[in-house]
Amino acid sequence: CEGVQCKSLLDRIKINKKKKHCTIIDLKTTSHLWQFEDSMKTFDYCRQLCYYYMAVLWYIENELKDNPEEWTFSFFIVAVGNNLPGDVRLFELTFDQVIARKDTIVDTLHKIKWHIDNNKWDHSIEYYENNGVEHLDL
Repeated sequence: CEGVQCKSLLDRIKINKKKKHCTIIDLKTTSHLWQFEDSMKTFDYCRQLCYYYMAVLWYIENELKDNPEEWTFSFFIVAVGNNLPGDVRLFELTFDQVIARKDTIVDTLHKIKWHIDNNKWDHSIEYYENNGVEHLDL
């Protein structure tokens, strides 16, 4: 979203310029290693991977001066149990799982831009545009 400066701090990224392939790896610690799928849903880790993916697209285009559409991507989460040393699970996410969160990120960035442009931060956009009336998304 133009007008919103963003930062990304990726845990691990492997870029192979020759093969035009990027692997994005995110490290998570958890006390519920064997129920990690629940954490994936609760904390929406695919959304975070998608944000990182979008940051890498920007990097490829603006820093590497390459076409990101020519690149392929792999996504992994390394879940480390904080109860037992060495207890680790590796999860591979598909491109479709990760990219499915793009609309949520873009929508959020547009909302942030609105708040920046209008310097109104106490309530949602809906509150300001509807005279204080908001709707519940149930």
